[in-house]
Amino acid sequence: MSSTTPQNESDTAAEVRPLREMLLIAFDEVALKRGQRARFIERLRENIIAQAGCSPKRLALRHGRLELDLGDLGEPESIEVVRSLSRVFGIKWIAAAEAVPVSLEALESAVVRCARAAVAGGARSFKLEHSRKNKAFPVQSQDLNRDVGALVLSEIPELRVDVHNPDLLIISEVRRDQVTVFAEKQPGPEGLPIGTTGAALALLSGGIDSPVAAWYAMKRGLQVEYIHFHSPPYTGLKAQEKVRDLVHALNRWAPDSARLFLVPFARIQEAIAERAPSGYWTVLQRRVMQRIAGTVAEQNGFDALVGGDSIGQVASQTLSNMAAIDAATPHLVLRPLLGFDKVAIVNLARRIGTYDISIRPFEDCCVLFAPRNPAITSDPAAVNELEKDLGLESLIETALRESEWIEV
Repeated sequence: MSSTTPQNESDTAAEVRPLREMLLIAFDEVALKRGQRARFIERLRENIIAQAGCSPKRLALRHGRLELDLGDLGEPESIEVVRSLSRVFGIKWIAAAEAVPVSLEALESAVVRCARAAVAGGARSFKLEHSRKNKAFPVQSQDLNRDVGALVLSEIPELRVDVHNPDLLIISEVRRDQVTVFAEKQPGPEGLPIGTTGAALALLSGGIDSPVAAWYAMKRGLQVEYIHFHSPPYTGLKAQEKVRDLVHALNRWAPDSARLFLVPFARIQEAIAERAPSGYWTVLQRRVMQRIAGTVAEQNGFDALVGGDSIGQVASQTLSNMAAIDAATPHLVLRPLLGFDKVAIVNLARRIGTYDISIRPFEDCCVLFAPRNPAITSDPAAVNELEKDLGLESLIETALRESEWIEV
């Protein structure tokens, strides 16, 4: 125990109340963006304010991290704020913390409070880590570990030291203006803040893959909105409701609500089924979808399209078929899931909250017009000529004219 700690009959630490209780928010890749760091941090700050519903005055940049002052928020409200932050891209981790005055007594008091709270939650072992950024602080880091650790053991007999696998790791950072003490770090989703890398239009079916692809696009900093092709009377209102619910689930990961562009597609599918060899139905349908999506993207300022393709998962997702599909539009097509297998995609869909919606038994339009023996190789030039013979231009114009944006 340090010589400055009171050593009376009860041998208790001097109680020093915190200056404030807060959430520490650590950046992920934002910190590496030389020349763009300030812009990325400001966008992250805006996204946190929007997603957590907090006052801008409570959120400050200090010591290379954001600090969100919890003020007089109660425990339920604080838990909800943490839950919201866990869905903000660009955050590496979040930790509940105390800021206390720069003194040994204040540091000891905060560490003991932190340890007591952890013991109440079931912790039985601990480890301390001290970072002495303020070199004017009179106690060295190794002495802090020894003396404060001894104090915790005397104050809380239920705890023992475990430097290899502790239930509780308490970190204190001594700086010029404050001492910060925190323990459990909750991981954030990492990535880049939404809105820092551009805007994309995601082709959203009712399946498992495309929502996960859209999520990954958001994680890379893209502002994402959605386009869906539906085929009444072959698909009903429940299929559309399913897609709206997928957008709603994805919107939980974004600071702003996103729109959904609905395109009627049945007449185009009927024309392809009537006039084209059945093996090419899927490739031709996907080409038309890509053309329509590219037109919508061009008209609305999207920088790229996003698809849920995974190499070799289905017949239309061979390299030659994807090349034939991409040739239908000059727009950049992003495919975040190309190297993922189905198990990995399903696991991520469960994590982000889209899986249970995707498996609802309402089929999307692609499934309804799928051939028995689809072509697994396509020559882009040959498919282009085949498409010209179908005379789809007027049907595409009609589909675009009858489409609509809806808010979700």
